[in-house]
Order: sequence, then structure tokens, then C-alpha cells
Amino acid sequence: DALINKGTRCPMCAGLVKASMEDLNDKISSIGKFELIGVVGRFSGLGSKVKVRCNEDGFEWDVLAQNIIRGNSGCPKCANHGFDTSKVGFVYLLRSYGGDIAKVGISNDMHRRLKEIYSRTPFQCELFDFIECDGATARAIEKRIHSMTEQASFDFSFDGYTEWRRNFNFVKELFYNEKNSIEASAPS
Repeated sequence: DALINKGTRCPMCAGLVKASMEDLNDKISSIGKFELIGVVGRFSGLGSKVKVRCNEDGFEWDVLAQNIIRGNSGCPKCANHGFDTSKVGFVYLLRSYGGDIAKVGISNDMHRRLKEIYSRTPFQCELFDFIECDGATARAIEKRIHSMTEQASFDFSFDGYTEWRRNFNFVKELFYNEKNSIEASAPS
């Protein structure tokens, strides 16, 4: 929430004040895109799972209230995202700062995806390298590398956390084997 309160963020959005059901309803309604249907499970303020309805197409889904209010989530049916194997794809290799973990993922829009990752990953990371290829090949490469590596473990979840792998050097070796294979098969 962009509300400024003596130079600080809105106390409710910052998690300092527990939001009431009425607060959630007001905030979600004020967005103008969704209607709050109700709480799924136990009510816990912004961290509550809620059922919302899209005002555009009537689709209903469950989501954390804070993700709707903070703009981190929208109607999955209206969304124009997801990986499309019929388009050009990118396989990206990220490295965590100060750690021995790597992320191997795919996207049709690498710049948008990296921006999302950098803002949603709870630690710093950097793009190490990428492969540009057709989407079907990109998906196959990602799947092969994930099947040959061990998922990094975290005490919490975040966007894309399942794509982080242990042993950066081993992941890097597999990634470069795939990249070299693509380059070797490309017409001169």
C-alpha cells in the first residue's frame, strides 16, 4: 500500500497491525478487480487465505489476501503468462551470492522473469548465463537438469523456490553441456 504514515508504510500493510475482515474486504474491493467471497480456513489478517472472484470473468480462486492487496497476484484465468513451448525460450542459470546453490529455470520473457525473481527471492542472486532456443528444447533442458540435481532446501517457500538446486558447480557443468550441445548442432 502506498499510504505514507509519518514517513513509514501503512502499519497494516507492514504487518504491524492485524487487519480485520472488514479491512480485507475494503482493501480488496478498492482494487476494483476482485470481490472477496470469504476466508478459507482460519482468519489471520493479511496472511489469511481467501476466496476471491474476478470482476472481469467471474472466476473464483483461493489466494493469500496479502498477495492480492500488494499486487503480487491476479486472476489466473485472465493472466497472460506461463511458459509457451511454441515460442522462443530461455533457459537461465542463476547463482546465489555467498552460497553454493543455483537456479535453473525457463521463460519466454527472460527480462520480465529476472525482474520477478530479483524482487521475490529472499536472498541476492545474479544471472550467470542463459541459453536461447525454441521453447520445447528449453523445457526439455530444464527438466533434464532438474532430474539430475538435488533441490535446495529452504525453511520457507517463495516464487520459484523449487527450481533452486544444490552444488552450483555441478549444475553449471550440466548447464554448459546442454549449451555446448545446442551450439554444436546449430547450422554454421
